[in-house]
Amino acid sequence: SNSRLMTFKLANDQKSLLMKIIQQEASKVANKENGEYRESFSDLKDEEPQIPEEMMSKDRRIQLNYRFLKNSVESGPVEVMQQSWVDRICNMVPEYLRQGKVLHELLQELFTEVKANFESSMRKSMVQHVLVAPKVKGLENEVAGPPPEEPLGLDFSNPWHESYIENR
Repeated sequence: SNSRLMTFKLANDQKSLLMKIIQQEASKVANKENGEYRESFSDLKDEEPQIPEEMMSKDRRIQLNYRFLKNSVESGPVEVMQQSWVDRICNMVPEYLRQGKVLHELLQELFTEVKANFESSMRKSMVQHVLVAPKVKGLENEVAGPPPEEPLGLDFSNPWHESYIENR
């Protein structure tokens, strides 16, 4: 019975020793795996994500910048058409056309249209004189830059009407 008890105790000791060895080995493997996982995880965190330096292409940035500048120039203040110019135009209209009530209202509508056209052409002219449209995709149809040059040989600095009457 003593040997049986001794065998049982030895078997128990061996079993607990074996379990201890297995646990130690398992913890070594787990620590090793955990360490490798942490190293690979920390490597990923240290590495910067690969994103482009600029989110927009250069052409797109130039196009947006041009449109912003054009909008700023167009929304700026514009000199309104002077009343003296309206009076001069009105003096060219015969007196009998200016007297009628219906014709007078029609003439006023015409002047508001002329003023609106003057303002829009002034804005367009400001854009033409201030901005030069870049040659990028999306802005092919933009008309901006210096206005076209005057044709050579034509001089409009002198009034033509007097010389026309003299030479007639």
